[in-house]
Amino acid sequence: MRALEILLKRRWILKSREKELYYQIKDELGTVKKFLMEKLGYQVIVNPYLVKVEKMPATPENWMGIQEFTRKIEYVFFCMILMFLEEKEAEEQFVLSELTEYIQGQYREEQIDWTVYQYRRHLIKVIKYCVNCGILNLNDGSEENFARDDTSEVLYENTGVSRYFMKNFTQDIMGYTTPEDQAEKESLSDSDTVKLKQREVEIKSQLEGLKKNITGKQRQEEEKKEKYQETEQKIQLQFQKNEMLWEEIENSLEYMEEEMAGVPFDEFAFMKKELTEQKGEQYSFQAHSELLKDYMSVLEKRRWKKKRVVRKDTVDFCRNWIPIRKKRTKRNEKSFNMKISFMK
Repeated sequence: MRALEILLKRRWILKSREKELYYQIKDELGTVKKFLMEKLGYQVIVNPYLVKVEKMPATPENWMGIQEFTRKIEYVFFCMILMFLEEKEAEEQFVLSELTEYIQGQYREEQIDWTVYQYRRHLIKVIKYCVNCGILNLNDGSEENFARDDTSEVLYENTGVSRYFMKNFTQDIMGYTTPEDQAEKESLSDSDTVKLKQREVEIKSQLEGLKKNITGKQRQEEEKKEKYQETEQKIQLQFQKNEMLWEEIENSLEYMEEEMAGVPFDEFAFMKKELTEQKGEQYSFQAHSELLKDYMSVLEKRRWKKKRVVRKDTVDFCRNWIPIRKKRTKRNEKSFNMKISFMK
């Protein structure tokens, strides 16, 4: 809660002046930012230069002004300094004479004469306030020299935070003529607040519906993509299977061609040609199968005929060979008996 107390007490925390406190408040801001915005309606500004809470009172009071200023002209000079710095970049330097010439050209209420000590004192008071709160840095010289002599020069540097001193208005303030104009145009009635809340709820509901539609479409696209990839994989696998099948067919055709090299089977050559040239078309083997069956039947008949011829020749041979064999056997037996007798 220390961060909340510091932010409510002080105008801002400058990184260039209080670096350690700047980072400390920045780290603790997450715990109090929601309270400041939702409960108090204050805007929180965080940037590389500063941390600031834009505190706007519900009803302005006389004591709420800048305590260092005592005259209206000092507020005018201060606003002119802010306008002058709008055209300057951060860390850009300028001399006091540039500022005095700018104020002389912009001030419309009366003619500013810097030889008059009173005008110089008012400007010096405003410049010192700017230096103290961090809007300007004094690089060389002294304002007191300008108080004694209007030709004295002082070197200043723009810190870049002057753009965050004033509240960010939602409309062009050049059309305001009284403080009430600003309060009237920027405040909302209770009915307007209710309407805005209702509109906010409607917009959130529409956004949720759009998110759901987008999510559904994304899911459909992903499903289509998955199906497409799956179909592509199936086609690729089928293509590979077809290639393997055709490789087997071609090998079989070559084997058949080798086996039937001596057979006058011209239909086989035509069949091979049609198969290899028309791979993608449906092919019927019925005619070739019937022709091959007829041819095989003829071959089978010829084979059995040859077997019968061989069998007849074998029978005739056996008939002639058996008597001869018997005669040789008897003759061998007689010779054997004679040898036995001789040995005795």
